[in-house]
Amino acid sequence: MYRTWNQDSGYLLGSTGNTPYLPGVKIKYTAETPAYSAPVMVYSTMRSMGPEPHVNMNSNLTWLFPVDAGFHYLLRLHFCETRQEVKNENAQVFLIFINNQTAQYDADVIHMSGGNGIPVYKDYIVLVPQGSQSKQYLWLALHPIMDSKPRYADAILNGLEIFKLNTTDGNLAGLNPEPKWLLHQQRKMQERVKDTSKSDQEKSSWTLLSKTSRSATTISSSLPTDLCRRGFGTVYKGYIEYGSIAVAIKRLDSSSKQGTREFQTEIKMLSDLRHLHLVSLIGYCDDHGEMILVYDYMSRGALREHLYKTESSPLPWKQRLEICIGAAKGLHYLHSGAKHTIIHRDVKSTNILLDDNLVAKVSDFGLSRLGPTSASQTHVSTVVKGSFGYVDPEYYRRQHLTEKSDVYSFGVVLFEVLCARPPLISSSPKEQGSLADWARKCYQRGTLDQIVDPHLKGEVAPVSINKFAEIASSCLHGQGIERPNMGDVVWGLEFALQLQQTAEKNPNSVDWINMEEKSSLSPHRGVMASDEDDMFSGAESHSRSTFSTDAASVTLSDPVQRARSEGPVV
Repeated sequence: MYRTWNQDSGYLLGSTGNTPYLPGVKIKYTAETPAYSAPVMVYSTMRSMGPEPHVNMNSNLTWLFPVDAGFHYLLRLHFCETRQEVKNENAQVFLIFINNQTAQYDADVIHMSGGNGIPVYKDYIVLVPQGSQSKQYLWLALHPIMDSKPRYADAILNGLEIFKLNTTDGNLAGLNPEPKWLLHQQRKMQERVKDTSKSDQEKSSWTLLSKTSRSATTISSSLPTDLCRRGFGTVYKGYIEYGSIAVAIKRLDSSSKQGTREFQTEIKMLSDLRHLHLVSLIGYCDDHGEMILVYDYMSRGALREHLYKTESSPLPWKQRLEICIGAAKGLHYLHSGAKHTIIHRDVKSTNILLDDNLVAKVSDFGLSRLGPTSASQTHVSTVVKGSFGYVDPEYYRRQHLTEKSDVYSFGVVLFEVLCARPPLISSSPKEQGSLADWARKCYQRGTLDQIVDPHLKGEVAPVSINKFAEIASSCLHGQGIERPNMGDVVWGLEFALQLQQTAEKNPNSVDWINMEEKSSLSPHRGVMASDEDDMFSGAESHSRSTFSTDAASVTLSDPVQRARSEGPVV
């Protein structure tokens, strides 16, 4: 043993997390995890996210540690599940993030240890690159995942050790980091220590990168691959860590008058934000007039690239739902999970990016604004900014910005996903030119079947698509006060996914959308011309077909309440 274990409260980011202590718990040490690995007090206490699954799914359990830059560190994470209700594998599964990287996707303590009360530890090595300052921040975050449908949406950690590793020449020069042996313990008579390191906790863990140095954090000066134009500049694919890590590099357009302001806004916003469904800022460069932002590389590109005007295979309906749920969670975190409300102000399908696993991440925060900072404020007065086809008409008329403006824009994105068409088509008839107006009218008239993406034929349950359209339409209400908040949008989308999954398990109990037969979308009958209709710009379909309805074939008893009681479906 011979180690001192300290409280973690000084390193915990935000107020999330509680510390259960279970007295009298027997810790069953093993040959793989002997008693000297960590004392009983470490394994009998834990930091968890708390009992609210909806809150947990929209936040992370995060720690920030000041360490010396330019060294590798070994992180030893100690786990031991001692709660009696968590006995089986797949009862609780979570992600482990270390410095913007996924260290483990499916951490299951019972699976790793072999049972309840059995301790286990996992080791990870991470490089904290040399930056402009000798001290950098090493961050650790946990986030529950529900892919395998575990019973609990939670994540835990019993203890953590951080070891500084010497360089190849044996050098450990630099200020030694504070001891990081952490004891998550709740004592009945514990003197609360005033937090004097709050400002340190809230500092970012990103790095100032050099474009000309020869360090491991040098970004590629040739910027070889032009990915797209986004926000205030052009996005390229580049590399850091001697070419071992691909990154996305946004380079300021020197002709952009507002680019410098957006550059600074994006750094300020992203440096304080960490969430599974937000693109992470790795670093930035402000060197000899060269202004560059460096992000995680999103290999699957923007959501729009998978919907229309693309050679990519059309996304299946469940995949579209999962992407929308992820993006909604990212926006919900901005609105209610950060220290202050953040309004994105430029929500659109090109600002929702997809990683290797098609996990959605909201990006491009150059136009973002802090929302009202006091209870007496209802809005922020500001000039209108955003993208045509997505701007909230109430915000446009009154110049009153609220988080409901993001909700409106997201409603447009939802109909983009459903219909696979852009938000504006100038060549279409006037009534059909705006997707927001046209889709909402079709939904209200019961003719939504006329504009649904033809590629969804045969795979979408009407109850699922109706719930999805209901959510999208509610987001587009003319008055912001009548729109749902993003938390309600997340719930509704998760319920739409649950309806789809239930229908797939019982395929004979519902009518499926079929472009060649009958549909249960609405009582309206109409003809969809897919390959001759400019409103749909996805890959061509070679059939015309008719829709009808028999919505009475599906009966649900208080489905919304049932979905809430069962917890979120991810």
